[in-house]
Amino acid sequence: MQDDEEYINQVVCDFLLFIAEGILDVRFTSDFPIQYDDVMIVCSRQRGRGVQHEYLLGIQADRLTNSGLDLLDLLSNVLSSPLWEGFVKRRD
Repeated sequence: MQDDEEYINQVVCDFLLFIAEGILDVRFTSDFPIQYDDVMIVCSRQRGRGVQHEYLLGIQADRLTNSGLDLLDLLSNVLSSPLWEGFVKRRD
């Protein structure tokens, strides 16, 4: 890649879409409090013998605004709840 080119990683994009639309039931727009550059791939590994991979993603919390930190707390609470069945509507 050239210095002026940017690579958009589909794994990060899919993760952000999953958080926004799959779990929190909100549209993923430029106003979403967690942005592409706030997410990093820590490591990956091949899954089984196929072409699938598993990814360990990290959130750079020091980059987030208060609304991003609040969203991260909400996400953590939703995903750790034994009552979670797939999605929750976000309360604004």
